[in-house]
Amino acid sequence: MNQTKCEMKIKARVHQVLEATDPEDRTARWVMIFITALIIISILSVILESVPSISDQYREFFVASEIIIVAIFTIEYALRLWSCTEDRRYQQPIMGRLKYALTIFALIDLVAILPFYLPFFVAFDARFLRVLRLIRFVRVAKLARYSESAGLMARVIRREKESLVFTFFLIIVLMVFASCLMFQAENEVQPEKFGSIPDTMWWAIATITTVGYGDVVPITPIGKALGAFIAILGVGMVAMPAGIIVSGYIEEIKTDCEELVKNETLIPEKRIELLERLAKLKEEGALTTDEFDLQKAELLNSIPKTDATDGQGAPSPSYQQALKIPELPKKVGE
Repeated sequence: MNQTKCEMKIKARVHQVLEATDPEDRTARWVMIFITALIIISILSVILESVPSISDQYREFFVASEIIIVAIFTIEYALRLWSCTEDRRYQQPIMGRLKYALTIFALIDLVAILPFYLPFFVAFDARFLRVLRLIRFVRVAKLARYSESAGLMARVIRREKESLVFTFFLIIVLMVFASCLMFQAENEVQPEKFGSIPDTMWWAIATITTVGYGDVVPITPIGKALGAFIAILGVGMVAMPAGIIVSGYIEEIKTDCEELVKNETLIPEKRIELLERLAKLKEEGALTTDEFDLQKAELLNSIPKTDATDGQGAPSPSYQQALKIPELPKKVGE
C-alpha cells in the first residue's frame, strides 16, 4: 500500500515536472532548459555532420553525443508515457496511454528517436539511412512544447482554419486559372517552356507568390498583360493568409485577457502583466481607447479587497502599481 502511494506521488511529480503544470516550479524550469539545450545541440550536430571535413574529424564526438541525446530523449518519452495517466484526459492505463501516444507532441517525441533505433531492426540502404538522419531535424519541433507563443499560434490557426483553408483554395484556383490562360497565350511561341498546363504551373506559382525567378517569362503582348495582371492579384492573395493570422492573433490575446480577468484568484502581478499587454495592444492600434479603458476597469474591479489594500485600509503596492500603468499618448486624429 505504501509502495503504491509512493509510486503515485512519484508519478504525479514526474508529470508535474515534464508538463510544467506549475509555472513557479524551479525543477520543471531547469528540466525545460536542459531539454531545450539538448534539442539545440542535436540540431547543430546534424548540421555540422553534413560538412565532410568536420564529420570526418569529429565522427566519434557526433556518435557519442547522438547516443547520449537519444538515450535522454528515450527516457523522457518513456516517463511522459508512464505519467500521462495523471492527466484526466488519459486516466485509463492502456487506452489513456494509447490516446496520449497519438497526440501531436507524443508523435514528435517518438519520431525524434526512431531514426536511431530503426537500423538495428531493419536493414536499409545507404540512401534511406541518410533520409533517416535528416528526420532528426524533427526534434526542433519539440521546442514548440515549451513555447507559449507556439501554443498561441496553434490556437490561432485552429480558430481561423476555415478562413485559411478558403484562402488557400482561392490561391489554387487562381494558379490553375492563370496556368490555363498563359498556356493558351504562350504555347505556340515557347513550346519548350509552356509545353503543357502542368509545365506552366511552375510559372504561375513563381508569379503568384511574387518570387519571379525569371527562368520562364512570357514574351507575347497578351502573355505580358496576363502576367502583370496575375502578379498584382498574387500580391493580394499572398497577403490574405497573413492578415487572417494577425487578426486571429489579436483576437486570441483579447480572449486570453478576458478569461484571465474573470479569474478572481488572479495574483496582482499577473494583473499588472495583463494591463501592460493591453497597453501594448492599444499602442499598436489593436485596441481603441474605449476598449482599453473598459478592459482596464474590469481588471481593477476584479481585484479582491484583500489584494487591493495592505490590511490597514491603504492601497497595496501592487494595486498602486496597477493604477499607475501609463496612459499612452493619443495618436493624431483620435
